Amino acid sequence: MTQEKRNNCLLTGAGFTKNFGGFLTSEFHSHIFNDKRIQSSLRLRDQVQADSDFESLYQRVLDGDYTSDEKKSMHEAVVRTYEMLDSAIRRIGFGSDAKNPVGRRYSKLLDVFLGQKDQMGYVFTLNQDLFLERCYWDHGGPVPLLPGLAPRELWFSTRFTESLAETERVALPSERELEKLKASFPSVGRSYYVKLHGSCNWVGSDGDDRMIIGGQKTARIAQIPMLDWYFEIFQRVLSQPNSHLLLIGYGFGDEHVNKIIAKSVSQCGLSLYILGPDSHDKVRASLDSCTNGKILLSGLRGYFPHMLAEVFPPAGNAPPTNQWLDIMEIAFGFEIDERYR
Repeated sequence: MTQEKRNNCLLTGAGFTKNFGGFLTSEFHSHIFNDKRIQSSLRLRDQVQADSDFESLYQRVLDGDYTSDEKKSMHEAVVRTYEMLDSAIRRIGFGSDAKNPVGRRYSKLLDVFLGQKDQMGYVFTLNQDLFLERCYWDHGGPVPLLPGLAPRELWFSTRFTESLAETERVALPSERELEKLKASFPSVGRSYYVKLHGSCNWVGSDGDDRMIIGGQKTARIAQIPMLDWYFEIFQRVLSQPNSHLLLIGYGFGDEHVNKIIAKSVSQCGLSLYILGPDSHDKVRASLDSCTNGKILLSGLRGYFPHMLAEVFPPAGNAPPTNQWLDIMEIAFGFEIDERYR
């Protein structure tokens, strides 16, 4: 099995963590609506019930003509939902006794994106959960780094088990500190996990959460130096020659993300691949209706209509699935010997 020289990248959205007990946007909405703080406020209850887009609603409440109590209730309902999501992730784990159907073979997917001796590896995500930090199976391979943050001993291991409420909050570097860190980035042969929309355990110097939820995302990202840098990294990596981006769980709902991907498709020849349970027709319809959808569709070079559980069945000694062999060959450029089929 030989690997063609190419720049393989991964971008995950909410649908990715759904494979491991996470929440889709619709589930986030229902948890927020059911929260006792929302139910105790007639105004908030009516607003949440009327608007299924919890992100835009969240921002509208925080920026709008609402009382301080209403804003606090909305914020706390969202925080509680992230705590519920984190609890679901912590219950699964990725040890030898993992209950998750994808099992320990999931690490094979991440291994494709881990840095080689002469190149960097990148995994990008729009998710703010701690899934990868908690559940990446520490099997002796390279441990990813979060650009701009000092590594923590328990991150990217199954030993990171404290609840979100107990987990140490990570203070982001100041703009001055960040400039110094940029000078040593990237390091050859290292792997990077880039959380484009922040993380549920990040705080700024003011103590506020550093997550991008809601509208006006581009403007809000520009106000957070580290996230602004993260999008620079995203654009730079995707614009490299012979780049191939696998998308898992992303529904093309973020215009600022679509714009960067589309620019790399049209100007740099970026190839796109999608792994997900929807039919090809549904994916095409989603692309047709989104910003820069036609350009994105022109860059699509492979679609794999599978759940991760189909690609990586429960742990055991079974040979690789045909689905995984197809992804390896088509999206990642591995030549598959017939004996592996």
